[in-house]
This record gives sequence, C-alpha cells and structure tokens, in this order.
Amino acid sequence: MSQTELAQALGVPMFRVGTVVNAARRVLNLDQMPVLRLEPGAGPVTLDCELLRVQFELPRG
Repeated sequence: MSQTELAQALGVPMFRVGTVVNAARRVLNLDQMPVLRLEPGAGPVTLDCELLRVQFELPRG
C-alpha cells in the first residue's frame, strides 16, 4: 500500500504516516522480524501477513 493510501485509510496527514507506522512496527516487529515494513522515501508500506501469523501464532483464516 502506498503511504498516501495509508494516510487516507487512517485519516492522518501524510507527514504523520512515518510516525504511525514506526509506532506499529515497535509492536509488530518482535525479535527483529519484519512484519511491517516502510520503504525509504515515499515507498510502500508492507504488512507480511504470513509472518504476522507465525510471529503471533495466529490461526489461518
């Protein structure tokens, strides 16, 4: 998802996207596992759903 799309979906200004994503990364990226990635610059934000399931022992659904 682009950072612009994420800003719109979350209802936050574009300049806050990095702050919001970094806060979420601190919660989701346990043991340095890249569950949530923010590409440098204006690159996309990526959530690795499979890694999220493994990291948090979630059932497939």
